[in-house]
Amino acid sequence: MILPAARTVVDDDLQVGTTANPSTLLVKSSPAGGTAGGPGSYDSTGRIVMETYQPHFGSYGESLRVQLKDARAKGMLTYQGSWPTPHYPGGDYTWLSTHPTTPVTIAWIGAHFLNNDDPGSLEKNLWHGHINFEVPDAKGALRTRLEIKLVDPVTGKIGTDRSAVRTNMADFELQVGAADEQLRIVGTDSHPKDLVFATEVGARQPRWILRATENDANLELRRYRAGNAYQDSPLAVDRLTGLVAVGGATGTSAGLKVAQRGGVGITVTPLAAGGQGILVAGTDPSARIVQGEVTGDPQRRFVALVDGTLQWGTGATERDTLLYRRGPNQLGTDGGMFLRSSTTPATATTGGVLFVADGALKFRGAAGTVTTLAAA
Repeated sequence: MILPAARTVVDDDLQVGTTANPSTLLVKSSPAGGTAGGPGSYDSTGRIVMETYQPHFGSYGESLRVQLKDARAKGMLTYQGSWPTPHYPGGDYTWLSTHPTTPVTIAWIGAHFLNNDDPGSLEKNLWHGHINFEVPDAKGALRTRLEIKLVDPVTGKIGTDRSAVRTNMADFELQVGAADEQLRIVGTDSHPKDLVFATEVGARQPRWILRATENDANLELRRYRAGNAYQDSPLAVDRLTGLVAVGGATGTSAGLKVAQRGGVGITVTPLAAGGQGILVAGTDPSARIVQGEVTGDPQRRFVALVDGTLQWGTGATERDTLLYRRGPNQLGTDGGMFLRSSTTPATATTGGVLFVADGALKFRGAAGTVTTLAAA
């Protein structure tokens, strides 16, 4: 049926085709004013315009309604075009006066529910049940690249309180320009904001979660065992103070390891006069501040405790050399003290200097007098 060329008003439902003989409604366009090589610039595109004044209530308010009459049916909006070879085999558009007669589908947008080939398979149905956006792959086959689930990602039933928005065969890129656009996770302070790395869809198998906590919005890197079992937060940053915590709140994380090939592994630069560099707060005097070992040794060769005790050993057995505070103003050791032979030291302004010269133990006081305490 061809309607008159003048504007036609249809006051009743317009049916195109029948169930037995489906037909196509074709709205023609012209290339005359729509191409760069046309004789003029004017609107030569045919179109369908739908006006609406209907507020949304019930199931009203839509301008276009697609009814899926079969659970496997697809209701898609299709874009077709054609390019010169080698983009697609058979492409014949060369920007001449002729136009392609066999365009190919370049984009597919729409919704469907059940899997076409095996609608009884829950696993396969979970691949679908979505509104999706498809574009061709390198061979021209349409592939879903973005989808919004309209089914529960576990049961496959239509309707979900939290819909999954997924990409497939796609990289998600945020183009940053002069406006300094941002990728944001936003919400009120009463809820955490999570970036989740998981092995399955939904929130069932997280491996790592980067979280801004509720209330104070502290930053946490949280690790999980299989089965959605939270272990600890090996890295955390306090938003108010900037304090960086490593090892987890209860110390269950392995801590911090620095591997450095040349140069300095860790640098601490106190910027205030009398500033602090490193503080080790042990729960008892035997807590260790720092330790040193040679790879392969069964024992640590050097240990410094929080009470100031220094311990040394060979690495083969327990450390056997100690230096510690014995009492008020006293330094002690459990063995002997070795002094290498040296020249006579300069006079100290107060007190004195104990030294060995030519094998003899000597003392030089603040007056400059050198006294031999033990002969060689």
